[in-house]
Amino acid sequence: MVRKLFVKLITGFIIAGSLFSTYSQTPVERHGKLSTSGPYLLNQHGQIVQLRGMSFFWSRSDWGGTPFYTKDWVQFLKRDWKCTVLRAAYDRDQGHNNGWNEVKTVINACIDEGIYVIIDWHSHTAHNQQSDAVSFFASQAREYKNTPNVIFEPFNEPIAAGGASDKDGGIDNAKITWKAIKPYLTAVTKAIRNEGADNLIILGTPYYAQHVGVASNDPILDDDGKPFKNVAYAFHFYAASHGPEAYYVKQEGTGGYEPTYLAPALGKVPLFVSEWGTSHSNGGQDGYNYVDGNNTDWWFNTYINSEYHLSHCNWSVSDFQTSSAFSGGSRNPSASGALAKKWISTPSEDCWERPDVAGKDGTSKDTVISMPGTHSAAWFNKYFGAGVDTITVPFGSKRDKVDARDTKNKALSISTMGAINWVSYNIKSSQPTKFIRLRYLALNASGEIDISIGSTSVGKVEIKKDTSWAYADAVLNVPSGQQTLKFNFNNTSGNYWIEWFELADTMTGIALPATVANNTKIDFSVIKNGFSAHLPVSHGFSSYSIVTPDGKIIKSGFLNQNASRISLENKANGVCFLKLNRTNGTGTVKTFVINN
Repeated sequence: MVRKLFVKLITGFIIAGSLFSTYSQTPVERHGKLSTSGPYLLNQHGQIVQLRGMSFFWSRSDWGGTPFYTKDWVQFLKRDWKCTVLRAAYDRDQGHNNGWNEVKTVINACIDEGIYVIIDWHSHTAHNQQSDAVSFFASQAREYKNTPNVIFEPFNEPIAAGGASDKDGGIDNAKITWKAIKPYLTAVTKAIRNEGADNLIILGTPYYAQHVGVASNDPILDDDGKPFKNVAYAFHFYAASHGPEAYYVKQEGTGGYEPTYLAPALGKVPLFVSEWGTSHSNGGQDGYNYVDGNNTDWWFNTYINSEYHLSHCNWSVSDFQTSSAFSGGSRNPSASGALAKKWISTPSEDCWERPDVAGKDGTSKDTVISMPGTHSAAWFNKYFGAGVDTITVPFGSKRDKVDARDTKNKALSISTMGAINWVSYNIKSSQPTKFIRLRYLALNASGEIDISIGSTSVGKVEIKKDTSWAYADAVLNVPSGQQTLKFNFNNTSGNYWIEWFELADTMTGIALPATVANNTKIDFSVIKNGFSAHLPVSHGFSSYSIVTPDGKIIKSGFLNQNASRISLENKANGVCFLKLNRTNGTGTVKTFVINN
């Protein structure tokens, strides 16, 4: 009895000690360096993290916000309000340069307290201050590139630029603004990255940071033409003004479109609600002093605390507008502050596993697929992403008579919707296989498919625009036994369909295509260590070449319009390409895998 009790006590102390260690860590110790992937903000463990906190008011002494820029207030907001992030609103509007010492105090205090801090270039006209902003953020990047607490926000709320109207909140007007401010955001982001800093950057979006949908469709790009890593796009809302049920929308009968600006970006790019309020969007001035608790709750329940768990900062740490969190200089929350405090502390957890990793049940649920063989791509076990769907192939796009495999006219549809799209299949192979083939239709589309077995990437195929059903092949070593075959869809343009895929262990096990893109019927056959292609009369090709992946021509020749034969024999193992050049100057390329 004594021994059992001793063991239980020791176990209890160990568990309690582990819990105490977890909860005694600061937010930055727990979450570490932030990064982005797909639509998510992630912590150092690869989990979705939601930072929750407050934004300070403009850092200018004549507007009453600077008395709160102290270490004591930072400690209070962390301890009593459970803030894990604070936003320092450095006043740079219209060329101002106010309150840097106060901002620096908040930055240092946040680092000391182990919470995150946003250095916000708080300006509506930052695109007119590019030289100053580039110099400033380059300097901050040098200083804080090894400090995971620090987040950069180079443009608070763009309103209008490039000739756009500052009175028009519509999408077309926002596109004009976005085109005009992209060079500024690109320049500042490059300046930060050029200093070796990969801290999170929050990018302002058009018309008071509302049109994230416009930005997500045209993200800023690095020198390689790819979206910058570790950037999020800013979305702002004020509950009494924004949304169809907002108090002042119902009072005035206009507006409320903001959710339609947000929705297209959800699941597409990382978003950060770096400013939100309970009041009218003017902060509660000029008699617009209603605090909309119902619509605040709607925004959080519908969007902020959705599966994307958007990080957020409430406006503001001050005491002289309706949107202010405090009353009369005291630490007692105002009506607005009470709502903000509730949502800063709710829910109690602040990190979650990524849903795009686990996926959702697919059309085949738990069915195990026998291999080697052919399988309809439309029947998958798991999937993730808005760009994944199944379709019935329309009559005008039915399978041609060349391919006799019956997939019940079903196909897997892949589109550009969503940032992350994949499907997986539970396969059980009776023997190892070495090749994969996919049959697809991409009339006005293209893309790449990264293929993995379990968690290991094992191959890639390219989807190319074509005028009819085509084939994509790759060398793919799949061992015998049961495993998960996963297709990750990347760089998708347009919408394409995949009819089936096939796994085989020999060249002869793969049914070679019998047509090419110009619908010329070509008979392919396997010969010793190679292949043979028979072209009919009037095939339309003038010449051919057989090329290795490194560009070396193995064989080439001219073709007349009589029946012709092209062959390759005694080729060592590997991949080669048959290029057929048409008489009109265009061509087509077919891939062959030689397996001795």
